Amino acid sequence: MKDQRGAALIEVLGASAILGIVIAALLYVAQYMALAERTTRLETEALRLAEEKLSYASAYIRSNGALPPNEADAGGYSVVYQIAWLGDEGDPVEYDTHLFGARHLSLQTVMPGTHGGQTRLALLTVTVSWGDGE
Repeated sequence: MKDQRGAALIEVLGASAILGIVIAALLYVAQYMALAERTTRLETEALRLAEEKLSYASAYIRSNGALPPNEADAGGYSVVYQIAWLGDEGDPVEYDTHLFGARHLSLQTVMPGTHGGQTRLALLTVTVSWGDGE
């Protein structure tokens, strides 16, 4: 009888250890999934904002002949506008990246504009940044 009790105790301890490992693994997966969901949500919101700001900047340039001012706080994101005139000596285009945050995405469009009294094509870039490397 004592041998059976000892065996039952060992089985319970073994099952408890296995159950603990399974629960720890599930908690790790849940934490990872929550982080992935948050990252995806931030990136989706940044993409939506970049699309909106790209349309805004195109219309602003057509109306005012200049880039709109950069936006340091656009709902938790920062927005940087850059333009490069195609055909200049500086091709391929290089960007001033010191204004970008730790996490960012950029959208571009090619549009006509006036530069140096001539109508030329320009590469308009809108970069949306967020976070501090989280």
